[in-house]
Amino acid sequence: MTARRAAGLVLAAALLLLAPPARAQTDALSDVGQRTFAQVAGCAAGADHLLVAIVVDESSSLRQTDPGNRRVGAITTAVNALAGLPGAAAGKLDVEATLATFGSTYTQLVPWGGVEGAHADALTGAARTQLPGRDRADETDYRVALRGAQQSLQQRQAALGGTSCPVLLWFTDGELDVGAGTQAAAAELCDPQGLVDGLRGAHIPVIAVALFTDAGAGAVPPAAREQLRAIAEGTGDGTRCGAQPVPADAAPGAYLRADRPADLRRLFAGVAALLEGGRAAARTTCPGDACPGGALPVPLDRGVAGFRAVLETSAPPRLIAPDAGRHDLGAGSSTVLGAAVLVTTAEGLTTVSVTYPAGPPRSGVWTLETDGPAAVDVYYFWGVALGAAAPDGIVVGQPSRLEVTARFPDGTPVDPAAYQSLHLSLRAGGADVPLGTLAGGTASGEVTLPPGGPAAVPLSALATATSAPSGIALGPAAASATVTAALPPAFPRLDTPRLTFPTLSDTTAATGTLLLTGSDRGPTRACYAPGPLTGPAMAGRVAVTSDQRCLDLPAGAARAWDFHLRTGAPADGRVEGTLPLTLTAADGQATTTVAVPVTAGLVRPVNEPLRWGLTAALVLLALAVPCVIGWAGNAAVGRFAVGPRTRVASVPVVLTPGGPRRADDAPALFTADDFRYLPEPAPRRVTRLDAAGLRFSRTLPLVPFAEPAAWVRSASGKLVASTDPRQPWLDGRRARASFGLGSALYVALEPGAGEVRGRLVCVAEDSAGLGDLVEAGLAEVARSGAVWDEIHRRVTALCPAEPAVVAAGAGRAATGRGAAAAGRDAAGRDAAGRDAAGRDAGGRDADPQYRPLWDDADEPGGADAAPWDDGGQRWDEDSPWGGDAGPHRPDDHHHGHPPARDDDAPPSVFR
Repeated sequence: MTARRAAGLVLAAALLLLAPPARAQTDALSDVGQRTFAQVAGCAAGADHLLVAIVVDESSSLRQTDPGNRRVGAITTAVNALAGLPGAAAGKLDVEATLATFGSTYTQLVPWGGVEGAHADALTGAARTQLPGRDRADETDYRVALRGAQQSLQQRQAALGGTSCPVLLWFTDGELDVGAGTQAAAAELCDPQGLVDGLRGAHIPVIAVALFTDAGAGAVPPAAREQLRAIAEGTGDGTRCGAQPVPADAAPGAYLRADRPADLRRLFAGVAALLEGGRAAARTTCPGDACPGGALPVPLDRGVAGFRAVLETSAPPRLIAPDAGRHDLGAGSSTVLGAAVLVTTAEGLTTVSVTYPAGPPRSGVWTLETDGPAAVDVYYFWGVALGAAAPDGIVVGQPSRLEVTARFPDGTPVDPAAYQSLHLSLRAGGADVPLGTLAGGTASGEVTLPPGGPAAVPLSALATATSAPSGIALGPAAASATVTAALPPAFPRLDTPRLTFPTLSDTTAATGTLLLTGSDRGPTRACYAPGPLTGPAMAGRVAVTSDQRCLDLPAGAARAWDFHLRTGAPADGRVEGTLPLTLTAADGQATTTVAVPVTAGLVRPVNEPLRWGLTAALVLLALAVPCVIGWAGNAAVGRFAVGPRTRVASVPVVLTPGGPRRADDAPALFTADDFRYLPEPAPRRVTRLDAAGLRFSRTLPLVPFAEPAAWVRSASGKLVASTDPRQPWLDGRRARASFGLGSALYVALEPGAGEVRGRLVCVAEDSAGLGDLVEAGLAEVARSGAVWDEIHRRVTALCPAEPAVVAAGAGRAATGRGAAAAGRDAAGRDAAGRDAAGRDAGGRDADPQYRPLWDDADEPGGADAAPWDDGGQRWDEDSPWGGDAGPHRPDDHHHGHPPARDDDAPPSVFR
């Protein structure tokens, strides 16, 4: 490497470190977020399990904000990155993950399991195959995401045992939205001791990753963005969520934002680096000002353990070591100048990790070379393990020494001289503890706990540094511990300094136990008094009681003391407070008071039967609405339109296979003199209509999207047929009609030995004059040639071989039944294979298309009456104008207005 090139890379490194970091990467990660990741990394360093619940939004807004399904690759990247955490912990850490979605409900797609092997394939496979289709939810209910993840994490913690570090990795693209209940939902989330405080108190950090757009469909306003930040971190710009300040022993969260879907994969890859204790340095583009010629310098100082670069590039980069050695980077691990180099690649995303596994690293400048455009994020690892402790314990009322230790993983103490600046801080019970100079990796301080203070003292240590000479920001590194506050030996000892109740899952009562041991110097006593307790507003009144107000402790005896927690109602959130205990010393004279912390988690699990019941009810409602609309529409549409210009003609005919012919001396089948008005002065839409001895009715189908059917019967029991091509003949009892009057002709027939005689009826609206009405009727007769042949065949099949001679009146029914039986086989079926009820051999109705919801007309003559049974008045007897039954009105066809109600007209019944 030439001197000029080396100088250029050093200058570029300085520019990289001094340049303002990109908003999407580091501005979004606040100091609270930095501490959150530091605490998770510190927890994972000494835990058995790291549990990561990955919860992904499935709201419909994703179709606008992430149409390319970039979140799928981001989740895959996160799983792959989590798979590398056990290696970073030297195989001592078990990392498990689950994948779920949320919208209006919480749905687990993949259960808990390790992030390697078959379960990792299941996680990435579900992300690829299921997440793209999960973008239809109508709501974005943050509550179901947080509640579902908390229950899942706590159940897994209980199942595994040991020590676990739970983390919620939560992705959303939209603001809290549950319709009219959004404001109430926000209160349920953020009220003190509410749902969010419940997660913090359960030590579940919420890492919220937001894909928020500023404009267009799916845009999220600034207030909603700050609300999500507050849910994760406690406060946002102009808003807050949960108890303030966040308690020292609670788990805060972190808020990360991607401005574009393309940023998601790098952002999720960065989450894994942060979980390992890394700190984002900068985001840059190669080639560029900080990456001249595609060469990005990454300096490592003596007090820095390593770095990770996340590159989005189409070609694998090359790595140039401080000794100018050039290395092509392929997936896998290697060792260069004592540093472990690990490279992973997946679908255009490459991560390069350079770390020193033991001791302080060597200083030097590493360089990444890219052959094409690349977006690069750089993270630095300090590699310092922090600890906080009280070596001699904490004794109430006496000065007690506290220590903070800072060492590298191999035990090498941190040397302050290696840094431009190094800052250590310690808090005990929420109060700052002054520390001395770090020497030999240890800094000390002193605290005096006054009487009446907490029985358990939480310690939290934090360390940050700036390296020399490059000025790399390092940390924070975090550590926490809880130390029991001991009393002088004359007082009883609290073996459980915190009263912790089991989680109240959809219940309002729980029992917790304190363990106490009496003083060796003699009998002692402990008494409790009601203390201040807070819980979520939905829980109502919260109280802790015991069956005994005081507990007597013989010398050296251990005793269990049960307490009962009760709430007013099930809720989500957390109960916190203190229980004051007054302790009496062995001499019976001295007393002191300690405040025992009280904690309990509250969870309202989803009522699965109720949820599925509501889901089924909503589905049925969604189906019922169009069905009701369909039935109502059919009821409105299935009507006959009649009015003052509706005319009817009924002419005597002889039916032949070629069609009907006039049975009297009229010059044509229809003439203008045959048409008369119906006696109805006003337009109406009716469901039943009687005209010329025929009864028109309808049936509405059970299936609401089928059409209603119009039918015609003979009012006096004659055989009936129509020219409607859909069903001109059913069983002689009825035939298909048309709601549009005039579009079909109807015949009422009476078979006999020889000719088939009857009446041809036309009911139509006179809208263009009688001439057009006559022409339309004749045209319908001519058009229906095949129909006439079918009707004639059906009627003659029902005709008895010889006319029966029976007594008048009494023998009509028998005659009708005998005629109906004629033309049937031994099974009682006609030529079409139908029985007397009109059913085929399979028992199906003659008109399977229509299964009526209801029928507006009754069968004339009863079920056993013959189709042509004329019991009662005959059609040609009740017509005052048909045939020779009534006077002729030669001027009716010249009427320019409807006849009066006393005009000669066929009887009509409207209902």
